[in-house]
Amino acid sequence: MLHWVKNGKTSMEVGQILGISPPTVKNHLQKVMRKLNVNNRAQAVGKSATLRLMAHSDLN
Repeated sequence: MLHWVKNGKTSMEVGQILGISPPTVKNHLQKVMRKLNVNNRAQAVGKSATLRLMAHSDLN
């Protein structure tokens, strides 16, 4: 999910890709942000990169 967020996808677009509703995407992202202790999507992507939680190919 963070891969698509990193690439600027909206919750609606991510939901279409994954076959889930936009509110479900938002809910999952909020849980990720809470676990990473960040306040927004950009911080979540940045911290996940810092912590090397995404595959190297996702970072390009």
